[in-house]
Amino acid sequence: RMELRGVKAVFEVELKEVKERVVPALDDKFVAAVSSFYTVDEFVADIREKLTAEARDITARNVARAIEAKIAELVTVDLPKTLLEQQVQVKFANVVAELKDRGLNEEQIKPLITPERFEVFKMENMEAATRQLKVSFGIMEIALREGLEPTEQE
Repeated sequence: RMELRGVKAVFEVELKEVKERVVPALDDKFVAAVSSFYTVDEFVADIREKLTAEARDITARNVARAIEAKIAELVTVDLPKTLLEQQVQVKFANVVAELKDRGLNEEQIKPLITPERFEVFKMENMEAATRQLKVSFGIMEIALREGLEPTEQE
């Protein structure tokens, strides 16, 4: 109520009970009830394995990013503007395809792919396209110098 705004008040409270949070013991019985494991050791081992795998994946991604950044830094070739624009167009087409994969129909997508929006997208993604191309050229040059060729499976 507006008329009570800013008015000081005193409240009297009667405490009826105090509850203590009781956490169940981490034992085999509890683990069996809340998971697919039968023992605490199995449960802890699974969690440890998952966390280790996640840390390994994060580390691998960080190493890959660092390597890519260094390769992009070392590649000093001037990239043709048309090649950069083509790379941005491919990225834009991938975004549109992703929207379609997410269930948007042509009518919903059409207003998103105007020339003006593409220009904004191009400005926002030109640096990333430059980096991607430099990394690709750098990796190709490394493969060429080292005599590396993809296998049948690759």
